[in-house]
Amino acid sequence: MTFEWPLGLLALALIPAVLALLWLSRRRQSRYAVRFSNVDVLASVAQATSSPWRFVPPALLLAALAALAVGLARPQVSVSAERKQGTVVLALDRSGSMLAEDVNPDRVTASKQAALSFVKGLPSTFSVGVVTFSDSADAVAAPSRDKSGAERAISAIQAGGGTAIGDALERSLGLLGVTPRTTAKSSGSKGRAILLLSDGSNTEGTDPSAATAAAKRAGVPIYTIALGTPNGVLDLEALGIGVGTIAVPPDPEALKAIAHDTGGESFTAFDEATLKKIYKHIGTRVSATKQQKEVTFIVAGAAAALLLAAAASSWALRSAA
Repeated sequence: MTFEWPLGLLALALIPAVLALLWLSRRRQSRYAVRFSNVDVLASVAQATSSPWRFVPPALLLAALAALAVGLARPQVSVSAERKQGTVVLALDRSGSMLAEDVNPDRVTASKQAALSFVKGLPSTFSVGVVTFSDSADAVAAPSRDKSGAERAISAIQAGGGTAIGDALERSLGLLGVTPRTTAKSSGSKGRAILLLSDGSNTEGTDPSAATAAAKRAGVPIYTIALGTPNGVLDLEALGIGVGTIAVPPDPEALKAIAHDTGGESFTAFDEATLKKIYKHIGTRVSATKQQKEVTFIVAGAAAALLLAAAASSWALRSAA
């Protein structure tokens, strides 16, 4: 909870003052000695005034005063709301290891199908761009609200080569208008995000650290997905590029560091179904935003209810006496 006028909370200082006045008032009353010949009646009166219920009206009154003080500060709470527009760049791995078949039917096909579902599920007001990478990175679709260009670029992906994650991030940031010279968040930084999918660590091109630092400075979160199982292998003979097999496990820790440093989230997918769920979750995150909503009327209503309860309990105690 935040407050539009925090100085209003200074009114809470009245609470100890009211407590002190109540204490002094009761202490003053106790100083007077009363001569009373009817001891039985005096005992019944003393028993009534010592009832623990006598503290209820002042307690409710103090709670009402506290609520009024909080309301004076105009409290606000953060609520989720649908983002009206934004730009997402998909950075998709097309390295040779994406041909591994530990993800049915293979990693690259599962990646393409899930990415297409993600693009179709984004709000129509969002722009989508696509960067693909292997030994180098290519911006194959500029951000646009017309999703057809992104869909064609994703469908055309063919796997082969190494893994240039750093180059892919630089290209993705370029599509978002972020350069190495960017030093601070721009007014349009909200609603921009990069979704990086890879099945390995950086093996080609530039180190991802520079691009990660630039994304952090610009306020662009990078969501990462490590695709594949730890036992993933490439059948070199089946691919016609050699003999035997080669292990191609994903590197989720490397991707997790990128997401963590930029304020994004990291995920690991072992199959296409999980991958689609991850894409759906990320779609929800990038298409939602937080807004501040004033709740003064709720606090004021609570204060009014407490004042009525204090008055009612005080009347009930007097009637019982």
